[in-house]
Amino acid sequence: VYASTGDMKGFLVFLLVVSSACSALSNLKYLGFWNYGVNPIEGMAGWTNLMFNSGDLKVVEKAHSMGMTTLLNLQDWLIEGQNGRLVLKPNWMRVLQANEPIFRSMISNGTLAGFFLGDEMIWAGLSFDSLVSLSSTVRTMFPSSIIYSNEAFPVFTTGKNALGEPANYTHVPPHIDWISIDFYPHEGTVPDLIAIYTKDIEPKMSSHQRTLYVPPTYATKDDPQRFCGGTDCETAMIAWAKQTLSWATSNPRMIGLTPWHWDTLTWLTHFETGIVDMPQLLAYWKTIGRAIVS
Repeated sequence: VYASTGDMKGFLVFLLVVSSACSALSNLKYLGFWNYGVNPIEGMAGWTNLMFNSGDLKVVEKAHSMGMTTLLNLQDWLIEGQNGRLVLKPNWMRVLQANEPIFRSMISNGTLAGFFLGDEMIWAGLSFDSLVSLSSTVRTMFPSSIIYSNEAFPVFTTGKNALGEPANYTHVPPHIDWISIDFYPHEGTVPDLIAIYTKDIEPKMSSHQRTLYVPPTYATKDDPQRFCGGTDCETAMIAWAKQTLSWATSNPRMIGLTPWHWDTLTWLTHFETGIVDMPQLLAYWKTIGRAIVS
């Protein structure tokens, strides 16, 4: 927080500049934070409009009541770890069929807009054929739903998963509507990020598919120069966001941002503090969010 009157004036001028720039955000339709149920989601009301990272139907219902577009996270429902890799649960199809009436009712009454299949699943060893089968089944059962998947960028850039095996991610499965990656300062620069989307992801997409990006909104006391890109994480995160927004708003395929992360997570190393406890960064993203949701 700014201590002096001069600092406060400077911050207000900065917000005015951001606000004027927000008129260029017309292609961005969604903003939603990764959250893990540690800090209340009520703080997101009015300036975010996407909830996707919860598999709890009660959280989905609450988010809908707050005016958000809601996607149910299916990873906990349908995916498990086995011998050091992710696989579809043996009963995954029966689980979907058993819950089909509930999901269909929620879609029909507008509570649920679709499904988030999961996070970095190919990277964690799920076979590409399993992803295709999962997305195809969800599309067949719920034809009007949004289907979203987030993946780790090396799947696209190196063609390998975390086990060193071929990822076989030859194309974004046709039944997936939205695809994103997370990419943070310790992994490269913003031009590197843009190149991944331009050279490695978008050529694998069909014309109906859209991208999102997972920008960093965290802080750490453990080597902030490395993990935040500067000695002051909030300042570095704002600078990163400004660069990525300039790119995202000029990319017609980009429809939303899903920053990581909202909560402060004491069990994390390097990325423990969430935006909920970063007032300057939170003020910046609120300005951006209000422009997106308005």
